[in-house]
Amino acid sequence: MNSSNYALIAIFALVLSNLPIIVCAQPPVPPCPPDPSLATIVDTPEKYNCFYALAFSGFDSADASTYSTVFSDDSVQNVAQTGQYVGSEGIAEYFSWVKGGISMDFIQVGPQLILDMTGTTQQQCVIITAERRHLPLNPLYTNDNQDVCVEVTIGASLLYTINPTPGPGQRPITVSTTNTWIPDGLSSSTVLRQNPEALAEYVCDTIVNSCGYDGKKPEGERKLKAPKKTKSPNKNTKAPKKTKALKKTKAPNASAMDTCLANYYALPDNGVDDPDFPLAYIDGNSQGCRVLHSVFARTNPDHCPHISFEADEDVNGLVKCRKSKKTLPSDLFTQQQLGMFIAASNMLGLGDTAINVNVGISC
Repeated sequence: MNSSNYALIAIFALVLSNLPIIVCAQPPVPPCPPDPSLATIVDTPEKYNCFYALAFSGFDSADASTYSTVFSDDSVQNVAQTGQYVGSEGIAEYFSWVKGGISMDFIQVGPQLILDMTGTTQQQCVIITAERRHLPLNPLYTNDNQDVCVEVTIGASLLYTINPTPGPGQRPITVSTTNTWIPDGLSSSTVLRQNPEALAEYVCDTIVNSCGYDGKKPEGERKLKAPKKTKSPNKNTKAPKKTKALKKTKAPNASAMDTCLANYYALPDNGVDDPDFPLAYIDGNSQGCRVLHSVFARTNPDHCPHISFEADEDVNGLVKCRKSKKTLPSDLFTQQQLGMFIAASNMLGLGDTAINVNVGISC
């Protein structure tokens, strides 16, 4: 690791939470410097405004119940390997996959590091952060039902606008875009496919018993067609009443399960067979994508079309788990920001790979 990267992190490794903030008045007017330990990064009046607005917004990235305080229906979250999520509900739902199903929790270990911050006179702000998280995998889906603790570095950028005079019920800040960086090992077979047979059963149980695929009609004849949304871009808007849902079965259908499992095993684990796109993508026609969206479909039937083996449209007219967008980390972050994440990962004890999979150890 380049020593200059460590020097950079030594300057920017500051804790966003639990800071002894010096409050002059209700932010952001008038601006005043925060605690002197932040002087190297929050060093202009515009950055003071950005810092205080975020600190007092009530937003906690680890608490999905706070997402509506900063995310609007137009807000988007991008993750290179898994795709895009829209609106506060959609972003919160993506966060839910680490809180249930395959992963049971998303535990922050140590401080969140502020790596960089920018602010403009137009109240536009960008903050770059990194943190260490532990994910205890559900033993039902691991080899020999062993405890598995995944240690991982998560990087993020948050682009937001300050509302200088928020009224009652208005957001103090509005996040337009959040980009999340995860190490590729988190979406690879090393983590997501600890026990292939158990995960296959999980996906097909969701398709057959939660989404109601009875295995009798060819999937091409039962495509879920939903009208495109006109009022809100929130991808979690419920389907209009006239939209036909997949027919529910009264009992598990062995034939449907067999058909589903055969279709599932015929898919690649994940990834794109293209040397120019080396990531373990799970946003295409793969087992990994169906594992991810099965977690969502268990509680939200709007995701049922996503785990179909046909190109079924969801309630927004979108098709998922069909073709990867092949998003590269460099599409979401600058090379400097990517270097910051690796340097932060080394500082957090996870090295350049930014991930450590501990088998036989609980988190």
